[in-house]
Amino acid sequence: MKRENKNKQSGIALIITIVLISIMLTSVILVSKEMVDEVRNSTRIDNSLIAYYAAEAGLEDALLEWRYNRDTEIPTRTVNINSDTIVPNNSKKDYTRSYYELNMTNRVNSIDEQVILKDNVFEFSIPSMNQDVNLNWSFNPNTSPNQYRIEITTYDGFGNIVDAGKFFTNPGVSTQTIPNSIIPSGEKAIFRVRPWYLIDPPAGVIPSINLNINSNSPISGSFTNIESVGYYGGVARKINARIDRTSGSIISINDFVIYSASDLIK
Repeated sequence: MKRENKNKQSGIALIITIVLISIMLTSVILVSKEMVDEVRNSTRIDNSLIAYYAAEAGLEDALLEWRYNRDTEIPTRTVNINSDTIVPNNSKKDYTRSYYELNMTNRVNSIDEQVILKDNVFEFSIPSMNQDVNLNWSFNPNTSPNQYRIEITTYDGFGNIVDAGKFFTNPGVSTQTIPNSIIPSGEKAIFRVRPWYLIDPPAGVIPSINLNINSNSPISGSFTNIESVGYYGGVARKINARIDRTSGSIISINDFVIYSASDLIK
């Protein structure tokens, strides 16, 4: 009887030992897995931040160039930040290094509903004129179209007035085409549009026009748009910025994650 009890106790002790060892092994495995996951997640966050800093570096470079010349445009440019060198666009990237792809432009195909108040002048330009420019406008509905005349003056790329590009519309006219023949093909043209109001407006009414501009030659618009994409470790972050070319104010800055090999992004 004593031997049977002793055997039972030994068996129970063995089972308890096995259970405890299993629990300890399970705990060690779970802790190890959590530690590995934490390391991986930390790496993913770091990669995302480094990619963001790369995009930020591209934005800073663009703003520096724009500061000295508000007409500056940058076709797509890829820079290896680690070596501070320009590399071929769309080239295969080394995930252990950070890059940015940068594009800056102010060109648009049209300008719509540009409000011009009485005595104000709106200026726009075409960097390479090879097509006619079509202007049309609507008037403040609280005033008569017959009370407006529109003055359009054309300048060449050196700031000289082009005689054939001077227009002064008759009252009530709401369109004007500027032929591309007034400027040598492919050269820059600058245009200034000014509304003239012929009589005193009604009380409380501000004379104005809403100007629309269209041309098959790209137009330098009122804003400069910057796109900078940063890359690192399989993550791509994009920053978009828009700048008012007249005031120099930054209108908006947006940050996007456009690709990531992970599902955790900071």
